[in-house]
Amino acid sequence: MGNPDLLVLVVLSLTCALPSRIHAVGGQVFAWGSTSSGECNVPNGLANAICTSAGGYSSIAITADGNVTAWGDDGFGLLDFPPEATNIIAISGRGYSCLALRADGSLVAWGTTSDPIPDFATIIVAIAEGAGHHLALRDDGTLIAWGANNWGQCDIPPEATNIVAIGAGLTHSIALLQNGSLLAWGQDQSGDTEIPTDATNVVAISAGDTSTLALMSNGQWLALGVDAPPASVTNAVSFSAEAFGGFVIQSDGSVVSWDQSANFPPALIPCGFISLHFSPIDF
Repeated sequence: MGNPDLLVLVVLSLTCALPSRIHAVGGQVFAWGSTSSGECNVPNGLANAICTSAGGYSSIAITADGNVTAWGDDGFGLLDFPPEATNIIAISGRGYSCLALRADGSLVAWGTTSDPIPDFATIIVAIAEGAGHHLALRDDGTLIAWGANNWGQCDIPPEATNIVAIGAGLTHSIALLQNGSLLAWGQDQSGDTEIPTDATNVVAISAGDTSTLALMSNGQWLALGVDAPPASVTNAVSFSAEAFGGFVIQSDGSVVSWDQSANFPPALIPCGFISLHFSPIDF
């Protein structure tokens, strides 16, 4: 039921994927948990990191100059980033592939399950990587999907317009619309695509492997296929859904991790961890 290795990185973004958890704070990268393939062995001298990602027992960081640094296991080609992987401003990895967004709105992909990027994937502002499928949000609010589609995870609903945020699980996709409504499609493994009709005024979303987590403007959570955050969680500025739980950073810099599976206990948070998320939730 997955690999028990847990990795947590901290810099300026918040994403989670087993067997790795990945985060970010103030340019400095932190890692903790077990590290079977060196995933937690952050390279000496790595600084000014702006975002991170992980998958396939490897870790990747993007620095403020747009360069890529990667470490861990290269069995899936995730350390072999192409020469055109420059001026990177965002990265998304899950499983055995990575998708990166360049400052000019173009995309770069690598890894064993990466697919050719469509020619029309231009002027991109956000990306999300599934387990073989790929999502890219254009600056006009339209969505592009390609790759594996055995569960309809690339079948974008016709009402998916004016999109402001996206997420990808293993075989499902989610999108937040400008009007605060939430869409989900693809494989419904554990209720992760069953959006209730009263799910309105959503302000932020995250897709776990088989889960969907959304925060509404009143501070309430919508948790599909995963337990909701503990009641003690308030004033979230960043969060991520995981396979069996999640991870929340609150406005006071505190971090809450929860997990409903005994196989993956909540990660221990290092002392002195202070979070600065690149896009705080604004109510």
